[in-house]
Amino acid sequence: ARIMRRDNLEVRALVPAAAGGIPEDCDVLVVAGPSKRLSREEIELIQAYLNRNGRALFMIDPYVDTGLDGLLEQWGIRLGRSVVVGMTLTGRELVVSNYGDHPITRNLRNVQTMFYLPRVLEPMPGFAPGNGQVDRPAVTVLASNTEQGWAETTPEVRPPRFDAETDRRGPVALALASERGNAAGLDM
Repeated sequence: ARIMRRDNLEVRALVPAAAGGIPEDCDVLVVAGPSKRLSREEIELIQAYLNRNGRALFMIDPYVDTGLDGLLEQWGIRLGRSVVVGMTLTGRELVVSNYGDHPITRNLRNVQTMFYLPRVLEPMPGFAPGNGQVDRPAVTVLASNTEQGWAETTPEVRPPRFDAETDRRGPVALALASERGNAAGLDM
């Protein structure tokens, strides 16, 4: 928030249910690491915001039931129960340089980003870009591990080891964008 304010962005904390919804002047809603399940009312307020062309960034940690699964599935995103592993320094973080083709990732070429225990995200079938359905969101992979990484079902094992019977070989998505309409209009 401090860095965003330094760039002349206004940052406000928000409890949607207490505020009676998400304000009309909200440019982007950030749901950062919820530690407990959101209420049905909060999820409905977020859905209403998204349906009126709102933008949101969800950063959901593994092992947390946020109640957002159904909402995200309406947007073509399935939250996995595994964590994404691959190139790492200690076994808990993931160094990523594999980005999808999207306006959001346009400036990330030749950049490495570190994620801490990223959760597996899966684009749902029928939500690919160019799905031919104007009202159906299109899901694009923004970041993933490489073929040398995998989706780890037992992240408590140190160091992580690939188990062909339970783990899924990479690339595995850890950041997705879901949007209706054309992403080319994004001002990045």
